[in-house]
Amino acid sequence: MNQVFRTTIQQELIYPKINLHDSVLLLGSCFSENIGNKLIDHKFQTKSNPFGIIFNPVSIFNLLECALKAHNFEEEKLINTGEKWVHYDYHSSFNAQKKEVLIEHIKASLNQTNEFVRNTKYLILTFGTAYVYRLKLSKEIVANCHKMPSSLFEKELLSIDQITASFKSIHKLLPKDIKIILTISPVRHIKDGFTNNFMSKSTLRMACHQIEAEFPNIHYFPSYEIMMDDLRDYRFYNSDMLHPSEVAVEYIWEKFSNAFFTDETKAFIHRWEKLIKALNHRPFQKESKEYQQFLRKTIAKLEGIKEVDVSQEIAQLRELIIE
Repeated sequence: MNQVFRTTIQQELIYPKINLHDSVLLLGSCFSENIGNKLIDHKFQTKSNPFGIIFNPVSIFNLLECALKAHNFEEEKLINTGEKWVHYDYHSSFNAQKKEVLIEHIKASLNQTNEFVRNTKYLILTFGTAYVYRLKLSKEIVANCHKMPSSLFEKELLSIDQITASFKSIHKLLPKDIKIILTISPVRHIKDGFTNNFMSKSTLRMACHQIEAEFPNIHYFPSYEIMMDDLRDYRFYNSDMLHPSEVAVEYIWEKFSNAFFTDETKAFIHRWEKLIKALNHRPFQKESKEYQQFLRKTIAKLEGIKEVDVSQEIAQLRELIIE
């Protein structure tokens, strides 16, 4: 009997092909950081989540619009919690003891993103949830409540049309030849229950479908579907049973690579992954003859890499050589 007791996701055959030297900007949920870190590790020109982790699509679009228009951020969303300064549109990694430090960090992220996106070939947007929180007074959507009192906010499920309309506002500002990859985070948001999570993910999926149908150069990558319908097992989750495990991330990365990378890029990745293992090797005895030979051989292999800059890696290994 030759049966496969599982279902696999059949991806569309025609995807744009990413070259090793193409610049890639990633925005969105924590899963975008998983893919972003993989791209960085493999020497792609990558900027990943310059505003920090953002879960809902409208906040992602608002921040991108702010960067593209070189707008000043909304200072009225700066809040002193009593312990630190925070901004409702930015991740907690931006939080600072001094207001001026937070402002400078925000301005730097906007300016850097504005400069980077002008030459970006690929924009990868990862949506985590369609649920948003609005400030009751201003009715503005926030990206992060920063543990402020719940009485300040009202919760809302975005509609498909709201998400699509928000996307339209930034699409016209982007470089005309940019290619956009949409995906939904495989992380389940079950704080409000499984039913609401399915409503949220379904809304995001329909919004992606509508955007893909209306605009050119839009491609959907099924990371959520791969997790739910291909892997489909709790052994592919971390201990919280919500986030994908390293094995799952690696599997989805492999699917992504096969779908989007040129043959030349895949060949480089194959060579580079062997060198990553060598770079991460930790010996029992650094001064041993065998390890010193290993270092010299690895340096020679790195010097043979012409596609990307490996000067930092070579310098790192040379520091370990004992003359």
